[in-house]
Amino acid sequence: MKNFIWLLFVVMAAFLLPACEVSREQKAPLPADKMSKLLLDLHLAEAYSIGLGDTVENSPRRFEKNYDSLAVFYTSVLQHHGTDLKQFQESLNWYQSRPGKMDTLYLTILENLLLEKSERNIPDLEPDQIPDEAGIHDNPEHHKQQLQAIEIEADSTTDNSSAEQKDE
Repeated sequence: MKNFIWLLFVVMAAFLLPACEVSREQKAPLPADKMSKLLLDLHLAEAYSIGLGDTVENSPRRFEKNYDSLAVFYTSVLQHHGTDLKQFQESLNWYQSRPGKMDTLYLTILENLLLEKSERNIPDLEPDQIPDEAGIHDNPEHHKQQLQAIEIEADSTTDNSSAEQKDE
């Protein structure tokens, strides 16, 4: 009987001890402070690319994104922050799967934008001054085009650096 109790204790311990381990959450591929700065710069690049749209007044393409420039901007921003598209996408997926952490990132981004706005004395726009881009950010095809443009730019950058290395 004593052996049976001892055996039962060992079996229960084998099942219960792993449950008592503190679960360690996987770390983000990019830390929150770096990711918030990266996202801020990427959003500013997107806004800037809209300003590079058609220069003809009252053109229907006046406030569309310039995807060629945006791909160059994205590549430049990623390089500036010492990361690549793959690591950025992994980090973005990681934060998207943790909405609380993603909200915290965007609160930091908004605080930084407001600080920058106040430091530069940038006035608020009146509603009639804001271009109408209804639905552009909710369109999955729009995001797919952006990522394709960035991947093409990243591939061409890689091809150019490979060609330069062969020349040496």
